Amino acid sequence: GYDPFFAGDAVDFEHVKDLSELCKRADYITVHVPKSPETAGMIGPEQIAEMKPTVRLINAARGGIIDPDALLAGLNDGKVAAAALDVYLAEPPETEVEWALIAHDNVLCVPHLGASTAEAQDQVAVDAAKQLVEALRGGEVRNAINAPGFGEAIPEALKPYAELAPRMGALLAGITPGAMTKVEVIYRGPISNMNVAPITTYLLTGLFAGHLDCNVNVINAPLLAKDRGLEVEQITTAKVSEYANLMEVKITTDKMTRSAVGTIFGQKFPRIIAIDGHHMELRPEGNVVIILNDDRPGALAQYSAILGKSNLNIADMTLSRKKRSGLALVGLNLDQAANEDVIKEIQAIDMVEDAWGLELPELSLENEE
Repeated sequence: GYDPFFAGDAVDFEHVKDLSELCKRADYITVHVPKSPETAGMIGPEQIAEMKPTVRLINAARGGIIDPDALLAGLNDGKVAAAALDVYLAEPPETEVEWALIAHDNVLCVPHLGASTAEAQDQVAVDAAKQLVEALRGGEVRNAINAPGFGEAIPEALKPYAELAPRMGALLAGITPGAMTKVEVIYRGPISNMNVAPITTYLLTGLFAGHLDCNVNVINAPLLAKDRGLEVEQITTAKVSEYANLMEVKITTDKMTRSAVGTIFGQKFPRIIAIDGHHMELRPEGNVVIILNDDRPGALAQYSAILGKSNLNIADMTLSRKKRSGLALVGLNLDQAANEDVIKEIQAIDMVEDAWGLELPELSLENEE
């Protein structure tokens, strides 16, 4: 098979050069090929003759890839120890040979239920379409054979973090200058005992989306990081103080290091609760403006006036300062997007150190009915 996202040396298995070598060495042989003129009967009398007498054959691909006559003869002659089948030349079977296989003591047969009825075919198609749409919308990726960590559904407790992570990544990528060299992700609290690797992958999609000239998804994000020499470190610790669970992200570029901390309120409300040590409560969705300014009277009034004359309404605001008369960090949720001219005008204010305008995806869990 061929998979553009699969690295052959990334998992623990050994390639063999040809089918003959496989037949001679394998204890269990499972078939995973499509039915074609080239694969029909690919395991026949010649191949079975090369196998160990203890071999087990499993065909859950298509009927006829293992020659039924050769399989029955191998079982009766002691050349095959056992077999398991859920596919047949016709369904239900029509030949005496296949019925003999079904009745054989050393054969386990189960119905090919995946699409054996009209109702099952309809439901499989609906499920596949729903999963595809969810993945393309940036949601949960289920049953992906080439996406490590995404083969099973994400636990309910982690689903809000699958929404929080890419938005934290997008925010940090948008406010941190320079080329990224390292990403450190720290999970604190009970979530540290779960499989958080998929959440780290979602974070990478947010870091890369909009910054690379290719489509970024949970399948290729780890490979994009590796190809670009980006060091990704994942740390888990049960220690946590004020919140039940925390997700902390630090990104290092060739210019600086910047961090953000996120958590979930009420089991489904993602929030960014700190940026570079500035404690806040920022809703990471929609039109967001981040402003770093001197903590002096008048700054808020000046950029509020700029937003007002541009007809930009502030939906939510969070303001934080580390110490009195230092720097303050402001996070704004706007009803409309602030364009580049508005951001430049805010940046030009004497008391403003920097300002950024971001567009983050809407939070589906928080906004569901």
